[in-house]
Amino acid sequence: MKKFLAFLCTVTVIVSGCHFSNEAHYRIMGVEAGSHSEDKIKTIVRTAAHKTGMTNEISSSLVPNTLASYGSGGSHPVVLGAYSCNGDVLIDLQGEYGPHLPLFESAQRHLVPALAKEFGSSFKTLGKHPTNDCGPGFSVDILKKP
Repeated sequence: MKKFLAFLCTVTVIVSGCHFSNEAHYRIMGVEAGSHSEDKIKTIVRTAAHKTGMTNEISSSLVPNTLASYGSGGSHPVVLGAYSCNGDVLIDLQGEYGPHLPLFESAQRHLVPALAKEFGSSFKTLGKHPTNDCGPGFSVDILKKP
């Protein structure tokens, strides 16, 4: 019976493949609208987006109070955006569900250390699908991609 269960588990892993949730959510607490901190966030997000080849999509963002919005397009789109929410800034980095996306990982490598260095203990990593009072965030922008 143990051999059968081991075989069944192996087959399940092989058939299902390796899929990952390519999403990360961050919060920077206590950021006033129009402040120097808000400008720094926009600069860090823009730098991470440009280093990974994303283009500015703020004009087509569906997220209220958007500060920055960038996307990659292509067959495996990645979206990086920041928006203000109740005195904080939320930053979403999202790609489609599936295999690891190199663009997603590259954007994360550029973004996280810069935010952590600049904002210290005000910078928090949130779990998957965080809840807030400001809506679904940039998941609505990744869904509009062709």
